[in-house]
Amino acid sequence: MRHFQLLVLLADQGSLRAAAASLNLTQPAASKMLAEVERALGTALFDRGRHGVEPNVFGRSAIRHARVMMGEATHAANELNAMRGGATAVVRVGAPSITDVVPKATVELMRLVPGVCVEIREGPVRDLLKLLLEAELDCVFGALPSEALMNDPIEQLQSEIIFNDHICAIVAKANPLSRKGQVTWHDLASQRWIAPPRNTAVRRAFMAGFLNNGLTPPQPVVEAVSPPTLGALIRLDRSLVAVVRHGSARDSDAFPGARVVEIMPRVALPPLCVILRRISAERPKAVMTFVEALKRAANM
Repeated sequence: MRHFQLLVLLADQGSLRAAAASLNLTQPAASKMLAEVERALGTALFDRGRHGVEPNVFGRSAIRHARVMMGEATHAANELNAMRGGATAVVRVGAPSITDVVPKATVELMRLVPGVCVEIREGPVRDLLKLLLEAELDCVFGALPSEALMNDPIEQLQSEIIFNDHICAIVAKANPLSRKGQVTWHDLASQRWIAPPRNTAVRRAFMAGFLNNGLTPPQPVVEAVSPPTLGALIRLDRSLVAVVRHGSARDSDAFPGARVVEIMPRVALPPLCVILRRISAERPKAVMTFVEALKRAANM
């Protein structure tokens, strides 16, 4: 494992001296360890230069495998510790806090697998996919970001659509728009908007909705993502309109005092999927039970 740690540190720090210091080794000792790895694999893994070391094509592959093996070893240790504490299994899930699907699936999993321990890591999907590839997560629930489709590691992943999604608006019950079942993009052109940042799929779809209907996209007065923040803003200022995933608004308790308004014509979003790492070994039963629970929760 120390050899794997060295490869990862060299990739992250780009310096043999810095990697040696992180491992509490002398630089000659770290250099000897690297030579041992390269001799065992039969090829040089790094290009040496005046400014440090840079992994070559073989090194990048070896580092990727080293990260996975380190992640698996850490998970094995954590799972054994959890089982010594009474857990029957550990399932590690990555998900952005956008829908009620993961909480519903988690509750069902705990009912079906008594004693299971569920670790939910929240964050941007692109960051969660990195953890998935490094075996620090068992699965990720979310929409595949477009930039992920252009990266080589995407071939190491497999995904299954849980449900298709689109954008909608959230308004206060006191807002006149709440009395309409649906509105058009023209109806919304002059509203005061809360929208997520520009680099998100929802913001891009929001802008496309107006542009596709010959309208100039309005500039949001607030940028925010968190459902509690959106709900509080709408309650405090009933003139505000928030754009969200329809999947985020499925839970009526997520936005108390607010109503969902459909925007026509609809603008689709990338579907919400469960994403797994391709592995040759059999997946833990608890992980597959969770995946099936996700599918059922999406249809509730």
